[in-house]
Amino acid sequence: QKADDAQAKLVADSRWSIINTYRLPNSAAHELERGIKASRDFLKQHTDDPRSVYAAWWIAQVYHRAGRSDDAIAAYNNFIAKKNHKLPAGDALTAIIPINGGTPAKLQDTWEKEALHQVAQIRFGQKKYKEASAAFQSYINKYPDGPQWANCQRGIINGQYQVAMDAVEAKAYAKARKLFEAFLTANPLDSRAARILFLFGQIAYQSAADLESKQDDPQVAAKAKPTDD
Repeated sequence: QKADDAQAKLVADSRWSIINTYRLPNSAAHELERGIKASRDFLKQHTDDPRSVYAAWWIAQVYHRAGRSDDAIAAYNNFIAKKNHKLPAGDALTAIIPINGGTPAKLQDTWEKEALHQVAQIRFGQKKYKEASAAFQSYINKYPDGPQWANCQRGIINGQYQVAMDAVEAKAYAKARKLFEAFLTANPLDSRAARILFLFGQIAYQSAADLESKQDDPQVAAKAKPTDD
């Protein structure tokens, strides 16, 4: 039995060494795919190894740093769900991981919070405000004492503001005004309130200008002109 355990440890350590040759999560662009493959191979063969929490987290980090947003989101969600790794049982759960440091239990707890926050941030950056707000709200509900709790609250508010601003940019002025009015009702002390009121003036002016332009358009005028029966 001891010989088998020693052999299994040697194999796991060898695979871990391969991961380290790619310097995850700071892999160079040309090493990225091989580094991820090495991590996935490790996770497949050593799912409950204490170091698997690192391997799973690094995959998400590598994708994120490479700007591969959707791959990063998938990897972050996999980490949260422990889809490709699991925490070790017994004393190993709270034992310091040699060389890398941290305990599996603490690292999982810390990085789960960070993973959810990063998912929300990525979605916000993609202008997918509905998905971003859902992730921010999930963090708020799950982690009321989390370090990003206040930032997630602001993230939801910022998302509401950006949706209204996008409506302005799309010249959907009636929609924008309705969204901004709801925003001001919910957040009367927001620092952007003065800007929103200024935008209301601009929207009114632009709407009037657009109406006048239409009235001056010969084609519009021709359509509006009554015809003789």
